[in-house]
Amino acid sequence: VDVPAGEHTLTVEQLAVDGTTVVASITHTFTSAPIPVATVEITSLQDGSVSDWTELVISGPASSNVDPTVQIYVDGVITTGATASDGQWSAPLSVGWGTHEICARMTDWQGNQIADHCIVHTVALLDTSLSITSPADGSLQQTFVTVEGACTGDLDVDLAVDGVQDQRRQCLAGRSGFNVFLSDGPHP
Repeated sequence: VDVPAGEHTLTVEQLAVDGTTVVASITHTFTSAPIPVATVEITSLQDGSVSDWTELVISGPASSNVDPTVQIYVDGVITTGATASDGQWSAPLSVGWGTHEICARMTDWQGNQIADHCIVHTVALLDTSLSITSPADGSLQQTFVTVEGACTGDLDVDLAVDGVQDQRRQCLAGRSGFNVFLSDGPHP
């Protein structure tokens, strides 16, 4: 029986074997639980964003009159959680290369979803993901040259000399390096 909040008298009756009725009653004040209300949003990262790193930090505002826990889902699978404090939450997140749906969710006491916000984020190589930092363009070098550059993740980096692949190295800590012997003359 649903009983609204407030003071109520509850009465129960039972018919005894001898035909008499036994009555019991109690006056009780009921307080109803609050209706679960929550809001959650992902504001960093932006929906549709693209980055070249698989280690992300996502964050946003959240509030709940039930539970401050924000559950983070990637492609429908719960991966981590965060606790909203002073109306904000933040969580580190590891994702693979490619496009992912990232959702922040809040639930009530029974685990029913009461707030949800999803974005799409893509991890891909960008034009700025790879660069040659040394030697400088147009510089005069000996035939032994060290080629250094910036790279992304732990991906392989291929060095081509005059359009022909020469070496492959794994990107380590955002850097790549190659030692190359060059013939005399310009090498674009």
